[in-house]
Amino acid sequence: MTAAVSPHAASAAAVSPDAALEAAIDWMVQMRSGTMTDAERRRFDAWRAADPRHHAAWAQVSGALATAFEPLRRNGSAHLADTALRVRPNRRRALRNALGLLIAAGAGAAIVNRQIPLATLTADLRTGTGERKTFVLPDGSEVTLNARSAVNVAYGNSERRIHLQAGALFARVMQDTTTPFVASTADGQARTAGAHFMLAREAEASSVAVIEQSVDIINAAGSRATVAAGMGLRFTRDSIAAPLAQLADLAAWRSGMLVARDIPLGDVIDAMRPYRRGLVRVSSNAARLRVLGAFSLDDTERMLVSLAQTLPITVKRFSDVLVMVDTREA
Repeated sequence: MTAAVSPHAASAAAVSPDAALEAAIDWMVQMRSGTMTDAERRRFDAWRAADPRHHAAWAQVSGALATAFEPLRRNGSAHLADTALRVRPNRRRALRNALGLLIAAGAGAAIVNRQIPLATLTADLRTGTGERKTFVLPDGSEVTLNARSAVNVAYGNSERRIHLQAGALFARVMQDTTTPFVASTADGQARTAGAHFMLAREAEASSVAVIEQSVDIINAAGSRATVAAGMGLRFTRDSIAAPLAQLADLAAWRSGMLVARDIPLGDVIDAMRPYRRGLVRVSSNAARLRVLGAFSLDDTERMLVSLAQTLPITVKRFSDVLVMVDTREA
């Protein structure tokens, strides 16, 4: 841990603003890892008091971190912010990278969050922007995460449980009739003895699409439904919609594709966002336009060009940071 050596060893006269910020970031990572000893705490206090630039650098790093997570607290998700800030040792590099980006962006939390999903830093399994990744679970089952997705794993003697914190997963479950496989979201859970299925957490609901065998859905209110292969459905904490064959297309992201069969442009942009490091804003009028086609999620620039060629929209780019989509009339 460089913070315990570099800031302590540097003299006040030799420290530069950049070095002070680097040291402050290292101290923050160590503090948030939960492994800071009393001796290290004393060295940190001495470092911060040794030079006004140290104090200013610490205030800048602390402020940047607080700014980044303020939207979660305002939305009533303070527990997610607090959990994300309690970074385990194996997540230190991710937090350090995030802090470096926050400082470089002048605490532009929205931009930094597009690079590194801040709220999921502590998840057991996670992916970043534009990244899909497959993980092997303790029983040999496989779970593939969509971009900007996060899962916690809690296997026990009575069930094999994973919790989807954000994004989407595709599970290839090893058959076991005695120990059910449970994939949950805030809306409820999907249970199976051994299916291949997709589960996603959306803005106001969760969705499931089954490729092989079947999955039982139980929402938070206790309502139940069974989804057969080739079907999909959406469910909330209080309701479960009827299964639809077209919702099986929701699993196409595992192959890097988005299949749109007469769906709103707003939904298409939502599916694109996990694959772009910049912000994409779409007007309410443009979001209502209907889209038909198949698109590669791994080439979002070509996707935007194709949408602009087939829909009455304009796509305005403001460097790599922001894209604005609106109707041509506007």
